[in-house]
Amino acid sequence: MPEPRVAPPQGRPLRFGTLNAHAKINDATLALWAGVLSAVPRSELFVKCAEFAEIDTRETFRRRAAAAGIDPARLVLEGPSPFAEAMNAYERIDIALAGC
Repeated sequence: MPEPRVAPPQGRPLRFGTLNAHAKINDATLALWAGVLSAVPRSELFVKCAEFAEIDTRETFRRRAAAAGIDPARLVLEGPSPFAEAMNAYERIDIALAGC
């Protein structure tokens, strides 16, 4: 488990993120996350899930996020990886988000 930190690594925006199943990220969750990103200029949203192995799923998510008010340029989307690598992805998240 990575050590907690109070600021992102130098040169990178603050990154919110989740490693959650795509089906768990509903429109209400996206709207909530859009508000969070709006409140923190230059921040990013990192989302890693197995379903992002499919480019169509990633593009659908980008469209849904944009409809919720999230600039697609602020998204960092990543597909599946072996379990240990997936857990290491938390090192690239400054503040983890949950759904609603």
